[in-house]
Amino acid sequence: MYDRFIETVNDLISSYTPLFVSPPPKSSSPNLLRRLRRIRGAAAKILKSNQHHSPRLSRLLSKQKALFKLHQKRTSAFERLVLTNHNSRAAKTLVRRRLKANPSTHPISINDRKRSAREPLLIGVFNPQNTVWTPVGRMPNPKRNYAVASNKTQIFIVGGMNNGSCLQNVEMYDKDKNLRRNCNEMKHGRTRASAGFRNGKMYVAGGYNSTYMSSVEILDPDRGDWKDGPPLQRPRADGAVISCNGDLYILGGFNGKEYEEKIEKLNVAVQKFEIVGEMQGSRAGFAACAFRGRIYVAGGWSSACNTLRSVRSYDPMINSWKDEPSLNKDRKYFTLHATTKHIYAIRGCAHSWSLINEVEKYDPDTKKWEVISCTGASPAQNTF
Repeated sequence: MYDRFIETVNDLISSYTPLFVSPPPKSSSPNLLRRLRRIRGAAAKILKSNQHHSPRLSRLLSKQKALFKLHQKRTSAFERLVLTNHNSRAAKTLVRRRLKANPSTHPISINDRKRSAREPLLIGVFNPQNTVWTPVGRMPNPKRNYAVASNKTQIFIVGGMNNGSCLQNVEMYDKDKNLRRNCNEMKHGRTRASAGFRNGKMYVAGGYNSTYMSSVEILDPDRGDWKDGPPLQRPRADGAVISCNGDLYILGGFNGKEYEEKIEKLNVAVQKFEIVGEMQGSRAGFAACAFRGRIYVAGGWSSACNTLRSVRSYDPMINSWKDEPSLNKDRKYFTLHATTKHIYAIRGCAHSWSLINEVEKYDPDTKKWEVISCTGASPAQNTF
């Protein structure tokens, strides 16, 4: 029951958005969100100490139920306003604010991560609202085994390998401006690195360049400059960099001898990566995303002769894993994208490295992955 309690609080925090046109009163939306976060933190501490029948935990559960009713009341008011007077200025403002507060529902740029450098990189846009995939164009520079990271309207293609050389190159495509440009190069060439964003900064971690790497570089996209970040505790390639609940995590990958089990988290206060848990069955080349307070990992491989479809989720608050429903297809080097309601497994490669065009959608209510019809134009042939 209490595991479900934590999940419900995470659901509320991830889906809650202010429902007011004018600045909300002091006791309204921001306060509600802070109270939900305090409840989750207090409950996690109690669960960590194995006091599952604590009277305090029961009181927290009662508070959470009361806040849940308040959340439902406000959500219903929002829906009534939109449905009954959808052309009003207030209704339109509310819709704009909800979309702005939930950018995960906006179209996202996707970069196919094929292993071959002979085929130009294909950039496309996936729209979760109508499940339309639209090819946009091909990147001009051949490479393979590069990292990919998205931030708002931009997608970054980082490092990789071409003609036996590990690349320092970084390219960016902005879907709103339909613009591709070269960014400043990294300090170190690296292939099979991992990349992700936290607070508007891109972290590029690990990878390979004649040896497995533990170094981290940080890009400020606004200024365009790179700086050295704190190194990882464990070198790794083909892992994942994920921001969840405001923290940055490094998971999985291969360290040259074995699939890396240690999970690392950036301690911002001391600027150091610290080991905070284990994968309990690691993998490489997988996709990951944050969804309702948990980190989901899917697909990838756990040996040189397999490709996985299994999915697991990690709760950083209580350092625990649980098995989730598996994908319908084995996938690696693909994108896992979460909205407030669903998770999408987008494109990627099969075991033979052939391209997968299908998209799968996970519904947490039915606990099933569904292969969805992803319509769109024929592959784009233009090069940026």
